[in-house]
Amino acid sequence: MPEFRSICLCLILSALLPAVVQAQSWGSYPAMPPAVVEAVQAVKDQAHHEAPDPFRLFEQTEHAQIKDWLQRQNALTDNVITRIDGRESLLARLRGQMLSEVPSVPVAGKAAVIGDIETTDSRIYVQTGADQRSRVLIQNRVVGAERVLFLTGDNEHIQRLLPAPDMSKLGVLTQINRHGRTEWSLSLIQISDGQLLDDRITPADDAENNAFWKADSKAVFYTRYADRQNNGIQQGKIEMAQHIIGEPVRIDKVVVGAGMAKPVRLSSDDTVRMKIVPDAALVFVEVTHANGKAKSYFYAKQSDVTGVGTAWKLFAAPADKIESLAFAGDAIYLLSRKKTINGSLLKVDLKTLKLSQAKPLVKDGAAILHELFAVKDALYWHASEAGVSQLLKADANSGNISAIVLPLRGQVSEISLEPASGQLSFILQSASVAPARYRLGKDRQLVSVLPAGTAAQPTADILSKTFYLAAANGERIPLTLIYHAGLEMDGSHPALLVTDYATPPIFAPGFDAGRMAWLEQGGIVAIVQMRDAANGSDGKQSKSVKYPLSGNMHAQSANVILAAEYLVREGYTSPEKLTAEEVDSAKDAVMKAALRRPDLFAAVHVHNVRSEALPATDQKNTPKKNRTTNADTVFAFDELRSGVAYPAMLISADVTDATAPLWMSAKLAAGMQILSTNKNRPVFLRTSGKKPGADELSVSAERADAWAFLLWQAGVRKFSFGAGK
Repeated sequence: MPEFRSICLCLILSALLPAVVQAQSWGSYPAMPPAVVEAVQAVKDQAHHEAPDPFRLFEQTEHAQIKDWLQRQNALTDNVITRIDGRESLLARLRGQMLSEVPSVPVAGKAAVIGDIETTDSRIYVQTGADQRSRVLIQNRVVGAERVLFLTGDNEHIQRLLPAPDMSKLGVLTQINRHGRTEWSLSLIQISDGQLLDDRITPADDAENNAFWKADSKAVFYTRYADRQNNGIQQGKIEMAQHIIGEPVRIDKVVVGAGMAKPVRLSSDDTVRMKIVPDAALVFVEVTHANGKAKSYFYAKQSDVTGVGTAWKLFAAPADKIESLAFAGDAIYLLSRKKTINGSLLKVDLKTLKLSQAKPLVKDGAAILHELFAVKDALYWHASEAGVSQLLKADANSGNISAIVLPLRGQVSEISLEPASGQLSFILQSASVAPARYRLGKDRQLVSVLPAGTAAQPTADILSKTFYLAAANGERIPLTLIYHAGLEMDGSHPALLVTDYATPPIFAPGFDAGRMAWLEQGGIVAIVQMRDAANGSDGKQSKSVKYPLSGNMHAQSANVILAAEYLVREGYTSPEKLTAEEVDSAKDAVMKAALRRPDLFAAVHVHNVRSEALPATDQKNTPKKNRTTNADTVFAFDELRSGVAYPAMLISADVTDATAPLWMSAKLAAGMQILSTNKNRPVFLRTSGKKPGADELSVSAERADAWAFLLWQAGVRKFSFGAGK
């Protein structure tokens, strides 16, 4: 039985209750509710029996005495925090310049990157005029003459150019918003004379990369809505149609959809994409099944694709765990997670089309593979290790592999490829550099897509690095440090250690402009990344990815302690300057770390901490003697001990949060206020009624309050307590 529940509570409480009301430099705690004092006396009278928890009354947050106590706790917390010097300037900094200093990233879809289409005698490109309408122009390379092939209408945006394989025709995919709904259109143009053909196709939305020319340039494959009804309900869009140039769109034949011949077996909830292999005259169909994860792949010769009766052949089943598939040169490239959750990059010869004969393109290792893209002569893929991204390229002909040189060590996201131009577009950021979009041209030169002068730059000599800490149980803990260049390792810096929960594959933390307000105080920010133990599948995945979760419930707090010890040992900070924060609801890693190693921390801030077991689903959050819980699980409330000098604590709780109800924070704060022997390190409780989607101003105010409290306890002179205010 944990100490706090097994020791004679009445002796501890009787000894410490008088001391609770003693005034410190910051004031004094509100007296315990009379009903709690009475419960303590009852425990004293029954000391030789198994006594109930005298703090159980705090679970009745609607009890008049508990409500009054919570209000007085809030008043104390507000009174102290508003008297911390520097709090107002910190709030002004967070609300004022921080976010305005970060350049915005173009919204996907409104400024599509469309590369030029070049032939031996002409160039086709897109240009936006002063009227904000886009034009598709063709320029003669010999004489320089230009003519317009296509002009958009009002509110219409060009998303993609689809040249026919023989360059006789051009498809222009456009997007337009009508009454809040996005509509797509595919217009076809005869390049030789600029004639707009009558073949105007309306693909389904989200199909901008799912329209392809047939190898003979006589037909187009595209996704469209299924128009069949089932009990008055329209079925999902699982149709791929073939449009033959010159024929009416209304008679286009379905080639992938309901009624297909085996082995495809589509359901109404499945989604399909079609992939064309021009050189091999093959058609691949990718089926993403209803669960959104499992995929199947089928193929057929283009000449055999005539309707729903097409004899598709199975290439890969869900058990093969193919996440993506691309074609370059004479091979198929696959990203599979069958062997390892990190991902394997495989190559299959188009001549064999047998998955069993796949060969690894690169060796499996610690790097996590994320995405795969291919153009005619090259393959690109995104990999990361310790959260740091790499973009790699393999030449389809020579097989040579090289890395794309990125302007910073950071995190790549939102990668897209324009098939016609072969241009890769992505967003790059790090913990110390704001997000910016880049484009990789055919010359492999990176160009910022942001307007001139707004490309991301390191913020005022702020650096970041991500690496692994080796835990005793074999786990590798990603830790990201953000700090000023030239930082002296003398232990004098106020450090903010924060938790960041993620599931594999893991990325390094992204950019947060607000962190700069902490760094401006001469401090550092350390972010320790952990998987969520509540995610049942996560533990299984993390073992494959070589970041095993410990089997005991102490693992997450042990990771926080490991990071804290590293920061102190390497001289980044000292126990008098080290603070920690955990704002994720229903987490307890930081709280447990502070309770187990109070000597490591000056102060901590926790939000909606899960300090005890939740009642069973058929119980309410009211007093109950026996609760259903794992006997081996130790909660934060069970960790409380008498005679310990605990760090200062700010415990904040949202009254609307059901994952870690308010009474948990109330009981924990009451126990800490009584048991901690260092009354100069206060334990404050603050409750709020904040709901999801709170406005930015209130979020900034809460962050300013928490950080002012932590900086005060870390001894930063600018944030001393102004008792005379």
